[in-house]
Amino acid sequence: THSICGYHGDRGIIPRSLACLFDAIDRREDGVRFAVSMSFIEVYKEVGFCLLAKEFGKTIETWPIVTVSLLSGEPVLQGAKRVTIASEEEGLHQYFLGDTHR
Repeated sequence: THSICGYHGDRGIIPRSLACLFDAIDRREDGVRFAVSMSFIEVYKEVGFCLLAKEFGKTIETWPIVTVSLLSGEPVLQGAKRVTIASEEEGLHQYFLGDTHR
């Protein structure tokens, strides 16, 4: 958890990945436009749960379940909310929202 999320001022993989992604997009000078979206799931006892879709106060039994399947050889998350983000700050907001639902 500490490696992924971070701990006491040390940013984890998720926050650092968001920073790196949007830094790379911002540095491009070729005029290519990007659309970035994210989902945030947690796997608990081999079951995936969507952390961006569930509401506060609900128990784990009512959390939206996410399944993974292959479509043309590519993994597809079914049941995971997908949120469009335009900046590192928007991505961090969604990340922190999902993290509070854990």
